[in-house]
Formats: sequence, C-alpha cells, structure tokens
Amino acid sequence: MEKRHEIADHSAASADEVPEELTPRLLMKRRMFRHKGFLLGTGLLFLLVLLAIFAPLIAPFDPFDQVLSRRLLPPVWAEGGGWEHLLGTDHLGRDYLSRLLYGARMSLIIGLGAATVGCVIGVTLGVCAGYFGGRIDQVIGYLLTCQLALPGLLLAMSLVFMIGPSVPVVISVIGLLHWTYYLVVTRAATMQIKQLDYIAAARTLGSSHSQIIIYEILPNLLNQIIVIFTLEIGIAVLAEAALSFLGVGIQPPIPSWGLMIAEGKNAMYYRPWLVILPGIAIFIMVISTNLMGDGLRDVTAPDNRS
Repeated sequence: MEKRHEIADHSAASADEVPEELTPRLLMKRRMFRHKGFLLGTGLLFLLVLLAIFAPLIAPFDPFDQVLSRRLLPPVWAEGGGWEHLLGTDHLGRDYLSRLLYGARMSLIIGLGAATVGCVIGVTLGVCAGYFGGRIDQVIGYLLTCQLALPGLLLAMSLVFMIGPSVPVVISVIGLLHWTYYLVVTRAATMQIKQLDYIAAARTLGSSHSQIIIYEILPNLLNQIIVIFTLEIGIAVLAEAALSFLGVGIQPPIPSWGLMIAEGKNAMYYRPWLVILPGIAIFIMVISTNLMGDGLRDVTAPDNRS
C-alpha cells in the first residue's frame, strides 16, 4: 500500500511538473537564453540604444563645436593623440567620439522610422492580397514586380534630390522603397491562415472582414512581422549611410555615420580612423539587428531550428 501511495504521489508530482516545463512561454525563454546569436545581437543593440539615449551625458564635447586649431587630431592610441579627444577630431576640429554617439541617435531614428513606414505599407498590402485574392492580389502583385524591377538606391537618390534632403524625407523615401519583404511574407502567411477553421467560425458568427483581419489574422502574423522589422532596421541604416555618403542624405552639420565617412574619405589615406570608426559603428549596428532578427526567427520556429 505504501508503495502504491508513493507511486501515486510521484505520478501526481510529475503530472504537475510536465505542463509547467512544456509551457510555450517557458520554452520560448529557454530557447532565447540558449541562443548565443540572439543574446549577442540583443546585447549589442541594447548597448547602442543606451549610448544614443544618454549621448548628452556621455559625450565629452558638443558635436557641433568647431575648433580649427585642433583639426584632425589622432585618436589616443595613435602617435600624437591625447586623452582629451579619445577618438581624435575631424577636419573641422569637432570631437569624433561625440559625433559618433550622436550619430547613433540619427541611425536609430532613421532605422526605426523607415522600418515602421515599410512595415505599414508592406503588411497592409500583403494582408489584403492574401485575404481577398483575385484582382486585388493581381494588382498588388504587379506593384511588387514593379518595385523589385526598380534600382532602389538610384530611385532613392532621385527622390531625395527632387524633394530635398532632410531627416523626414530620408525616412519616408527609405520606408517607401523597403516594404517588399513584409508583403511577400504576410501574403503567404495570410493565405494559409484564412483557410483555418477559426476563420470560418468567425465568418459564421458574423464578423466583418476588418474584424477578421484585425483580431484573427494580424495577431498570428506578429512573430513574422517582428523578425522582418528587426532585419529591416539594419537595411535602413545601410541605405541612410549610402545616401549620406553620396551627399543626398543627412546634411551637415547633423552627425550621421554615413556623412562622417563621406567627410573623412578625402583624408582616409593619412587619417584612416575618420572612415574606419564610423564604418565599425555601422557594422555593429547592422550585425546586431541581423543577429537579433535571426535569433527571433530561430526561437519562434516550430521545429526549434536553434
């Protein structure tokens, strides 16, 4: 009898533990903490966000102050460098560390803003194409084909040049040209979701198309949208850097990593840090968002690819 009671107690305890271990939320947390790429990307991006937010407190100088007598000072590790300007100064005597910190703000603003604009456009078109189908799908597919056929960078340069370079214009143009990934993924996922039983049940209960899309389809697309959003942030940062380097993006004296590379390219052979330092900053920003996006894709995958 005692053995039977022990076995019963052990089975009851096991029954209580199993559901807790198999909770989707706990499994998600376990995958996140075991995924090295996701942890590294999230940590780097979080550090960049903190540096951008607290740039006024961390930056040793005003990024706009020009002291021509201190122009092109080398960084602290190079010959002639000093601790007053850890990363040296640019061709106008502005502290390079301060401009890098404030440039992180600009890159994050443009990356988040452009990714949001592209998300709104792409998700709206993708859900409409996948849900309604027919001629709507054909028209949206034609728009997608036209967009993919256009040279993105040249079109962005032309639009910014015609409208006039500014931060809102750069965000809008980059967002308007980077919505194709959202459309392709959400269209395919919506076509699968609309065939499920709970969508048919919602229609039977009298739900309208807008209610089904908002309350039934979009919540099930959230994981895919978040993954694409993180990847598009890095793409937008690269696009802004390319536009600024070509002179049609962020205009001086606003600190921008792409603009800093453009300003330092004339002196890159004898002052290489003017190009290397902002290039490293762009690399860290892009690789962190890509690592986090890839990690989210693996963590949320049903087959646990991580």
